[in-house]
Formats: sequence, C-alpha cells, structure tokens
Amino acid sequence: MISFKNNKESNKDWIGDISERWKKIKISYLIDIRDGTHDTPSYIDSNDGYPLVTQKDIDGNIIDFSKTKYISPDDHLLISKRSKVTKGDIIMSMIGSIGTPTIVDTTKEFSIKNLALFKTSNSEFNSEFIKFVLESDYIKIQFDLEKGGGVQKFISLETLRNLKIFIPEINERKIITQYLNKKTKQIDSLIEKIKNKIELLNEQKTALINQYVTKGLDQNVEMKDSGVEWIGEIPKHWFISRIKFNGEVIVGLSFDKEDVLEGEDGTLVLRSSNVQDGKVSFQDNIWVKTEVPEKLKIKKGDILICSRNGSRKLIGKNCLLGSESEGMTWGVFMTVLRTSSPNFFYWMLNSQLFKSQSGIYLTSTINQLTVSTLENMIIPFTSDLKEQNEINEFLKKETEKTDQVLRMEEKRINLLKEYRQSLISSVVTGKIRITEDMI
Repeated sequence: MISFKNNKESNKDWIGDISERWKKIKISYLIDIRDGTHDTPSYIDSNDGYPLVTQKDIDGNIIDFSKTKYISPDDHLLISKRSKVTKGDIIMSMIGSIGTPTIVDTTKEFSIKNLALFKTSNSEFNSEFIKFVLESDYIKIQFDLEKGGGVQKFISLETLRNLKIFIPEINERKIITQYLNKKTKQIDSLIEKIKNKIELLNEQKTALINQYVTKGLDQNVEMKDSGVEWIGEIPKHWFISRIKFNGEVIVGLSFDKEDVLEGEDGTLVLRSSNVQDGKVSFQDNIWVKTEVPEKLKIKKGDILICSRNGSRKLIGKNCLLGSESEGMTWGVFMTVLRTSSPNFFYWMLNSQLFKSQSGIYLTSTINQLTVSTLENMIIPFTSDLKEQNEINEFLKKETEKTDQVLRMEEKRINLLKEYRQSLISSVVTGKIRITEDMI
C-alpha cells in the first residue's frame, strides 16, 4: 500500500513534504559532474574519427550513432581528458530547457558537445536511480528558480553541481529503482501502443486522400490509363500534369541574424515550427525588420511547405494558409506553392502520391525539396472547379473524423506522460513511500 505518512516539511513550498528518513545533499558531493565541449571542432570522415554526440543524436534515450558527426582523434582526446564517457554514465542536454537524461549503454568511444556528464560509473549510486531523480519535477523546478521562473536557455556546470537532491538509504534506493523501472516501462509500453495506433490512423488518412485526389468521387466514372505506372487509372476527363503548370513555387525570405527583432514590430516569418498538424501555428514566432518584396508576402490560399530541415521526416510537411497569415512572409528553408486551385493541391501534397515521390529529393546525403523537384512532380489533375470543390468538401468532412480520434489519442499520450512525470517526482522525493511488496 502507498503510504504518505512519516514525512517532514522541506521548508520549500515548491517541494512539499519529503520523507523524514532521507538526506538532502548537493548532487556534486555524491557524483562527479563534468561537461563536454561547447565549441565546434572540425568534422572529418567517419572512418578516421570519433563520434561527437549532441542532444539531436539521442532518440528515445538511445544514442543514434548513424546521425552523429565525427571529429579527429586529437580533438576527441582533448575533450575526453576532461569528460571521458564510460558505459553506465548519464548524459543530459545543457542547452534549452532541461533535457531528458540518458544512460550510456555502449562501450563505444565518443565525445560530447553541449551535454552534461554525470559519472555514475564511478559512483556507488545506481545510474537508474539518479536518472529518475534528474527526470523529476523537483530538479526542473530548481532550474526554473535559477532563471527566475523563465525559460532556461543554457544550464551551467555550476548550476548542475549545486543541484539539491534527497537520498534514501541504499536498500530503499534499490526498491525505488525497481518500482519505477516497472511502472515507467508499463506506461511507456502503453504510450508506444497508442503511437502505433496514431501511425496507422495517419496511414489510413493518407490512403483516403490518395484515393480521391487520383480517382475522384464518382465510382461509376469511366476510367483511362494515366500512362504512369505508379498512378494507374484516372477518370477519363482528368489528365496528367506537373505542379509547375498549375502554380508558382516560391522560395522564402533570406535574412541575417541582425535583422531579427525581439518584439512584434517587424514582419512575422513563418518557419517549420509554424506548421503543426497540417495547420498554421503561432506558438514559436520571429519577426524581422527586413524589407519584404511583394512576391514574398503571404496571400490567402498559399500552401506553405517545409523544403529544408535537419530532420528528413519534416521535409514536405505543409499547411494551407488563410487570411490570418496575409502580409506575413516565410523563411528561406520554406517554400510556398501559389496556385489557383489551393484546396485541391493541399490534399495532393498530403496524399501518398506526393509521399511516394520523396525518393526524388530525400537521399542519404540530402534532405531538401528543391524548387525544380517540386515543380516537376507528376500529378493527376482535373480542371473542373466544381469537381475540385466537391472533393475538397468531402475530404474535409471525412478527414475530420480521423482527426478527432487522433486528437483524443494525442491527449491520452499527454495524460500518460503527465502521470509518468508526477509518479517519478513523487517517488524520488519520498512523497510516496515504496515498499518491496509493491514491486
């Protein structure tokens, strides 16, 4: 049974009660904490160097060495003298808000950049227990207080070493670790199942869109061979075309860092982060003082497309812009398709037909959708505006049904993540007492 008894006050209202058996101590008294390089060494061929791991190379608490860049043996030796990474250590981002700590599960030699290193391999403290402590709200609150409640842009080594944590006796630490491993694995497994369901729903949605932007709504219409093997048959009155014959592809605005404004006095520049779930989002904005050519000012009906990004899965994501975006502009890593049939082309760009041509622009070395590539994509097309409108209205109605389910499933994931976070925080501060019979 979970017990809330035998707790003492922490004297900090943002902590609440903690177990009276636990000791409060600076984490640096228990564990050696170091940091990797914050500079950018010269990168070399992977055959001659060592991986330089950053936060972007960590996916799901696993280091993805296929993403890493490589540095020379001399640079690696220099970094490792200060922060040699060993299996069992913990690494965690020092840039942005506190990153998710990751236990190193490899004997492979590598260096780290903008990551903190907790040398748990040299400590009597179980790395899994310390990882749970670092994931807790109790630690994150300390970072917020350090920044006065604002957004933490950079976590200093001094801040990390001054973190206060609560430590129970070794037997209780073992029980806590076993319990949290069991519970978080159950939660993570459920989250993964929901993610798989979401992926399947998105695939079904894409297939639905594909059906109607290549075959139309009339199931009894006379069909003809499109002449393109991977498109198959299309309605007899449709024809095969290319995007460039039906609209203009325009690359976004290029500007310098000095042009970026802190306030909202300039022109808002839409970027990849402003495209969320097929809609425009204004949660992450920048403004520039640069003079914007008329051609680069957004018009209602423009389709905004992510054309360059470090993450290949984001290439091609897009949204249809409305009157709320008029007069804004878009960044150089984005592209706008301006067409007289925006609704039809929006669905086309979200169909399997578009995704199946991704091999043209996504290679092992390039994550880029160029103007030429987009312009020359082959599409089936109907010039009948009435038919275009009917397809648009039908797809809006049908995809909204799927979107409702997707929103519900995303909410379930968020609730599970909140529960996971709350559970960890309560257990590692002793608010919930864990006993052996709970494991």
